Amino acid sequence: MSINLTQLIAEIEAAANAANASTSITDLVKIAMAADKVGGGFINYDSAGALPTGDSDYLGMTAYRSDTQAMYVYNGNQWDLLDSSSVPWSMPYNYIGNNYGYVAGGKENNSPSLGTNAIEKYSFTSDGNSWDMGDLWSTVKLAAGTSSLTHGYTSGGYALPQPNYNTITKFPFANYSTGTVAGNLTVGRYYTAGVTGYVSGYTVGGYQVPAGTVIDKFPFAADGNATDVGDLLVRRIHAATNQSRENGYIMGDGGGSSASYQKFSLASDQNAAYSGAFTTGGARYKAAGVSSFTDGYFTGGNYTPSNTNSNIIDKFPFAADGVSADVGDTIGAFLHHTATSGSTHGYMAGGWINPYLIINASQIQKFPYASSSNSVSVGGLIHGGVGGAGPRQEATGHQV
Repeated sequence: MSINLTQLIAEIEAAANAANASTSITDLVKIAMAADKVGGGFINYDSAGALPTGDSDYLGMTAYRSDTQAMYVYNGNQWDLLDSSSVPWSMPYNYIGNNYGYVAGGKENNSPSLGTNAIEKYSFTSDGNSWDMGDLWSTVKLAAGTSSLTHGYTSGGYALPQPNYNTITKFPFANYSTGTVAGNLTVGRYYTAGVTGYVSGYTVGGYQVPAGTVIDKFPFAADGNATDVGDLLVRRIHAATNQSRENGYIMGDGGGSSASYQKFSLASDQNAAYSGAFTTGGARYKAAGVSSFTDGYFTGGNYTPSNTNSNIIDKFPFAADGVSADVGDTIGAFLHHTATSGSTHGYMAGGWINPYLIINASQIQKFPYASSSNSVSVGGLIHGGVGGAGPRQEATGHQV
């Protein structure tokens, strides 16, 4: 794709000419930085406090600080020093959070008909209970969850009275607010799963007619509808997902017929391929996936056809296709929980300890990536039994 620099410069000049006293400082900085990128220079700031933050539009931009006489590059979360000892900068990981995990939607009690639109978040840097963060655009459960650098997204799900919901919604990580509609899926479904790419979210499989094999992709940069970019090898419902830099993974099967997992490329639109299998207990579903920088984890779930729950934490490497290994146990054997990925630990929240029982269904648990260890309890959900309205299941998980 070619770029018309003359037109681009003209648009930047028009934006600059249109600026007035009511134009925000953020917009003025963006105009200046756009002009800077075209011109090949850099922006000069007096101190660290003057450097803009919290906006993905600054991603990859460079700045000069006159107080330290040094260059910096924005990685999506902070400004990193550029010098001879600097680690080469790379795109930040959307699917791994440094600060917070979020639980959105789902349902708060044992009635299968009642759901919630509540959003709550908990800290990755200190253990403790969650706190209220706002509301989704609508009540929804059994949806797919994905995360950009600035927003959490839910797609599909079961939103009464619509069992096959096709709406994509989003909410900001930065402030307490109510979510908004971002677009629509190509086909409505629930019991679906989400994969987070760098610039796109993916909604994978789910309970839909006729097959439940669709891989939908939608953009993070601007609101818009999803496109069908491929298919799974076979139908997957009640499944869990992982993601690496290169691939999305989908694991588990509501049909109970497979202990394998599939993967598909995030670099190009294509169908999924076989990737590996679980060695600990066989096929299970209604589990949740956690992703580190190098490995995928498959937590909990329900075995079929025995209808017994699992407390296993499975681990498989992203570097090579193969079988998983049992590396620890969760607190209780549970399903329909939410999982999020921190930089050093995986987190799980809520769930059903036994089908339709509510014991420990409000716990927040974590386990380390660095060693094979059981999970430990670090807090509770406020909308899940700790001073709240009852247990929390069938929600979506997000991280930043």
